[in-house]
Amino acid sequence: MTESHSYENAILVLTIPNLEIPNHLSSSIAEATIRTRKRLIICVNSAILGNHSPTQTWYKVQSLLSFIYVQAMKEVVRLDNLLMVVDVLLHGPKESPNIPNDVEWQAIFRINGDLGTISVPGHATIVDLKPAPEADASSFPVAESKDTSHLPPSYRVVALGGTYDHLHPGHKILLTMGTWLATEKLIVGVTVDSMLVKKNHAQVLENLDQRLASIKAFLDLVKPNITHYLAPMDDVYGPTGWDPDIQALVVSKETIAGAIAIREHRKKKDLPPLEEFVIDVISSDNSNLEGEDAEFLKQSKMSSTAIREWILRKAAEHV
Repeated sequence: MTESHSYENAILVLTIPNLEIPNHLSSSIAEATIRTRKRLIICVNSAILGNHSPTQTWYKVQSLLSFIYVQAMKEVVRLDNLLMVVDVLLHGPKESPNIPNDVEWQAIFRINGDLGTISVPGHATIVDLKPAPEADASSFPVAESKDTSHLPPSYRVVALGGTYDHLHPGHKILLTMGTWLATEKLIVGVTVDSMLVKKNHAQVLENLDQRLASIKAFLDLVKPNITHYLAPMDDVYGPTGWDPDIQALVVSKETIAGAIAIREHRKKKDLPPLEEFVIDVISSDNSNLEGEDAEFLKQSKMSSTAIREWILRKAAEHV
């Protein structure tokens, strides 16, 4: 690094020519993360993001998101700063990312002098980063692609569900990909407190109101121009158990069993079947991952359980 100065809140601007994994940018993502103490927004700008249908780009976009989050979170974990907030915003060249104006942004990290389409906040310092030569970059796996040519380009109403305790990159990838598919409405089922009492370290688990607020804030950041319906959920189905307007369901590899249960339930209730989309790169047991990234995910450093363990450890250190 040419400088060692760090910042409370910062923005990293990445412009990419296509949706291939930009392995050469991993060192720049790592440096921006290391030099940010509290909150980092990574703005990813590409012409491809505005010119191709969401279903056609499903696999490449989830791989791109996973790559960026993993590079950042490896540094977050290494620095033992698990409550640092990292958000990735995707946008086309004619769009401006939705940067919160209630935060004092102290630095804008850029590469090759490129600020994309963002408006530089008043007193922010511009910091130039140098990417690694492409030949020196390590590789990152791409999600296994399946034929999506028979699918519509997008869906009016998309659903997903989960606990969403201490919102982390695994959650954020799931939520972002839900907004990627949805044109009008994203339904998020959120498990109620009474169903979580047996979770590990439940004493530091966020309550329902806290979790709903975190999800709302993130969705407002990522895609504010569609309806976000957050539904407290006391069973595996949530709104997918009764809403005929839902067209697609987004799940992770770990929650495919829930998707199967929803599929069978909707069939019994004569509800329209849902097109199922699976997030598979970020899975902790994904055999496509290799080396450092595989080990990082295997150790579940992106899990809510790991964050709760970290909170309790930090509390014990200060007793």
